[in-house]
Amino acid sequence: MLQSFQVRKKALQSFVCWQCLARIHQSSSGNQRPRPNTRARRTSREKGHGSKSLEKLSGSDQFGQAAREPDPVPFPTLPIDSNIRKRLREWEAANAASFTAEIESMRKEEGLGDTTNPTNSSLVDIDPDTASIDEEKYSQVFERDELVDVGLKRTFLLPGDLVELRFGSGRSQELAIYIRELESQGQFYTMSGQWAHRQNGQPKFYVPGFVQPHELEELLPYLPETDVVKDMEDKLHQFTMSLPRNIGKNLLKKMVGFWNDADATYLAAASRLENAHQYVSSGQHLSYATLDQIADVLLDPVVPKDDNGTYSKPDLYAVHRAILLSDIGFRIQPRGTLRSGGSYEILSRLEVFEVSKVTKYIRDYAERKSSGRPRASWVPLLNFFQKCQRLIDESRLHREFTPHGTIGPSTRNQRDANHYRSGSLVEEFTSTDQLFIKFIESWACSGNFNSGSSLNGMASSLLRFVGRYDDSILDRKAGWTFLQEIGAIPPWESQPAYELRLPSTGSRTLGMKYTTPQEDRYTEDKLVGIRKDWGELHVFCIDQADAHEIDDGISVEATETPDEYWAHIHVADPSSHLDPNSEVVKNAETMVQSIYHPERFISMLDPKFVDSKLSLAPDRPCLTFSARLNMSGQLLEHKVSAGIMRNVVYISPSVFEEVASGRPESTETGVVRFVGSGSTDSAPSRSMSSIEQLSDEQKRQLKILHQIGMANAKKLQSRGGFNQGQAKFDVSVYFDGAKWRKTTPSYSIRYDGDPTIKLVIPEEKNQPMGALGYIMQLAGEVCARWCSARGIPIPYRVTPLNPDKQDPAEYFSKVLIPSRNEEGIAPPDITRKYFSLIGAAQPSLTPGPHMAVGAEILTKCTSPLRRFPDLLVHAQVGAALLEEARLGKSLVGNTNDDFLPYSADRISALLPQIDTRERSLKKGETDAKRVWLNHFLVRAWRFKQAELPPTLTFSVRSIDEYNGLMGGSIEEFMTGGQCPIPDWLGAEDIKPDDKFEVEIADVDVYFDRIVVTALRRVESPESV
Repeated sequence: MLQSFQVRKKALQSFVCWQCLARIHQSSSGNQRPRPNTRARRTSREKGHGSKSLEKLSGSDQFGQAAREPDPVPFPTLPIDSNIRKRLREWEAANAASFTAEIESMRKEEGLGDTTNPTNSSLVDIDPDTASIDEEKYSQVFERDELVDVGLKRTFLLPGDLVELRFGSGRSQELAIYIRELESQGQFYTMSGQWAHRQNGQPKFYVPGFVQPHELEELLPYLPETDVVKDMEDKLHQFTMSLPRNIGKNLLKKMVGFWNDADATYLAAASRLENAHQYVSSGQHLSYATLDQIADVLLDPVVPKDDNGTYSKPDLYAVHRAILLSDIGFRIQPRGTLRSGGSYEILSRLEVFEVSKVTKYIRDYAERKSSGRPRASWVPLLNFFQKCQRLIDESRLHREFTPHGTIGPSTRNQRDANHYRSGSLVEEFTSTDQLFIKFIESWACSGNFNSGSSLNGMASSLLRFVGRYDDSILDRKAGWTFLQEIGAIPPWESQPAYELRLPSTGSRTLGMKYTTPQEDRYTEDKLVGIRKDWGELHVFCIDQADAHEIDDGISVEATETPDEYWAHIHVADPSSHLDPNSEVVKNAETMVQSIYHPERFISMLDPKFVDSKLSLAPDRPCLTFSARLNMSGQLLEHKVSAGIMRNVVYISPSVFEEVASGRPESTETGVVRFVGSGSTDSAPSRSMSSIEQLSDEQKRQLKILHQIGMANAKKLQSRGGFNQGQAKFDVSVYFDGAKWRKTTPSYSIRYDGDPTIKLVIPEEKNQPMGALGYIMQLAGEVCARWCSARGIPIPYRVTPLNPDKQDPAEYFSKVLIPSRNEEGIAPPDITRKYFSLIGAAQPSLTPGPHMAVGAEILTKCTSPLRRFPDLLVHAQVGAALLEEARLGKSLVGNTNDDFLPYSADRISALLPQIDTRERSLKKGETDAKRVWLNHFLVRAWRFKQAELPPTLTFSVRSIDEYNGLMGGSIEEFMTGGQCPIPDWLGAEDIKPDDKFEVEIADVDVYFDRIVVTALRRVESPESV
């Protein structure tokens, strides 16, 4: 570890004089700018360096849960006009209207990702009556200074931020200063005096405001102004022109000073940092901790904190570097962002110890002949290999080995009384066998070995010694297939489930500890004395018949004023039955939300208790968010109350739409395909009402509710909200009704059967959010307004202010609106630009606009049975309702939070965990669906279990000339894929939106990759 710091010093000697450099410690301000007060009450809790950890960690079990580029491209030598961005924006605004007539070819449906995964892009769909646009209606609703300045909790970079860049396998690091954002790449100036381009989301360590943006201006004339080609991305580059000696000198000096300070911290705490895992890990379970929490344990005895009681940024960087240089033990969460205070994953001491034990077995086995190692040191591994060979040979009699990241379907049926999902025990694994299996699980399933670690080679060697994969690349995919063939994991196991560390995966490796909620841990209804009885009011619960839990229902009441109504959103109220400090709530806090994958459902709360006491039904408690509106969507009044429902009507979304439109709605439209012959029927979880069973009064109320939802939609869309989403495929998995059961890790299990997979491809390419979704957003707005007025801290959902980007409201009103076509749809490139300007919404203690929704203020509150943030909001609201009842007056203007279960500081500490986990779970759900689409394709294409179109249509989204690949979408399956550039066509002859007739060449379930071969170019209608 120490040597790595010294090596970096030597590498920098040609750029700076070490004797002349003074140690510089740059304070890490948040680079915040003053801004006027906004309409909503704001708190200052998110300013500064963030909240301290909930509790100081002092023991191991106290955690909760370059290569140079030889051929650089020429760069400009003239000074760059500092006003170029302003001039471009003015031109864009002046010329946007002319786009409409010229971009007919760009009106095609927005495609999916340019490689293998679909991108969550959307099309703007606003009032299509372009001839009657009310310019006042589309004026800037959100001023720039209304956007929330989230301070150091931001998840984006600003010019002048210091970051760490990692190259190659992650063993090579560079400190670098963020220069600017280009098209899709960030530009950085590194400590070695070079520049690099890479995706802005990649850096995981940063120091905000390390230098001021004006200090970077002298470098700009010597740097590229646009993205570089793919083969130049993520590499260090020399400047084409020799820099004058004074250019960048101060920047290098500051970076080197920061490095030296980190070096000094490392030297002071070397013994603890080099054994960091032993100090901070749990004995048997996965855990998570922030960098500040880890530093509290490792540095506290030897490195002093500053006057604010925190460690300096160089101190934290010394810890960050030290823990990530380990082969195993620490991992940056793939979808997390340490820039906003996210967590590091820490493996258990037991797993790390067992990995080291297996590596000794492998070394001894490899050297058994040449070095005369004692038999006891390698015979257990030999016995394991012999057992694996028997199991693999037996498996291949009935399940074909494939190179597709999964073994083939079974050729025989289950012969005993067990269902094929449970399987049959074949052969016992000894405790030593399980050590070796856990080693491969840690490598292939969980990805616990760092990319540059020698442990990866050890795992490959283990597979090589098995002697059954001589014709395969011995990578993680081969390890995954090996585990399936020896019966250690089912053939349908999902790698995204391991990535998320779900409790039903990794039965041998000890993952995150989840508790099992017990019904006796629930309390009596805390709000029973203040609940309103809704009597005979019709409450419509609208969801699919097989929904696991019913979170919400809607109702409507007329007012004394025509065309004004009270719309009520009734939401299940689990928080009134829960102690916020109980194990049940702590488990929900760890999970963040329920898991919905095609093959599994994992409930955040105890399913039995949810079904019997909490899921909405007659005589069940609820919190109700009420909005008084007119039919233009104007919110006139709002209130929140605790209640109890009596008259509940269950209907499906299709019935709701059919009642509103008057047209019969099919429950399932599009192309439906199956592999497998099992039953695909799902038993309804409750009694559903058909349209024939609804009374005329119920239908009238549903029509009014639908109109209210659509009126709210128009209002939100006029403020920049989006209503047009890209349609996606849907995949369902059926095991003939058999429930999942935990496997027996001490046995090899044979699975003689396979699930039925149902794939649905929608007919419509665009799927706008319906009226029901907009009613739910209305509940989020009412709740947010109610809490904000009372000073109740909750996780608001906001668009963070990015001062380095153009005002998104200005772009919306001056560029996007004029560019719409006659259907009210803006071109894809303008839509993508708007999304880029908005950026990702994030949870915040400070209320503010959510521009992608179009809401002035918003929170999530309609799914407390399956989302922890919603549960937290309900707990706060319930406590406030009780306090208002106790005081006999409203809490509007309140500044006291002693009566609340969650303080602002506690919520602030939870927000990074919530944000990271939500992003991970969202990606995991998408990846899991892709896994099952790939399973479907392997069985249909390779094993002919279903008929597929003879050829497919591939729509190009990107061209990678360096690797000879086109990225794009396979239209028949609404999914991404790759297509090698054909020999009969040059890369320069291909452009985005070109279409090719293709056929499937390969499907990789493990690496989530579909490869097609181009047969011919499809002529566009314009050229025919």
